[in-house]
Amino acid sequence: MRKMLVLLFVVVMSCSDSNETMDNPVEDRVPSLAIVNKHSLARAYSVQIPIGNYTWQGFDIFEGDSRTFVLDKGLTGSMTSIRVRVLYYCGTSQTTRKGFKDIDVPFVNGKTTVINMVTQPNTLGCEFFDLQLGS
Repeated sequence: MRKMLVLLFVVVMSCSDSNETMDNPVEDRVPSLAIVNKHSLARAYSVQIPIGNYTWQGFDIFEGDSRTFVLDKGLTGSMTSIRVRVLYYCGTSQTTRKGFKDIDVPFVNGKTTVINMVTQPNTLGCEFFDLQLGS
């Protein structure tokens, strides 16, 4: 009887490990980043986080669009102020005027940090936008 209880205990414990992994996808254990474009002229086409060796590219985030990136390798060290670089272009193709903007943002495991691309007040032109921490 004692051996049967031990065997039952081992079976139950091995089943709970696999369920725990299924209930906690990687997005629940690492931070993510969302870029929201609220600026009509600039289009984001690449996002970089040098400290984590992350680079995402090959997309366009137009006005009104957003994109979320999962930091699936996590981040090392303090996550209270991490430099994020957003590369953008002006016009209709990525061969026109290009530039980048940097912002330092906090990250929290299991949470999404939002960066908004917003037009600077009383300005005209593609380059006149700010990156702001959103909610």
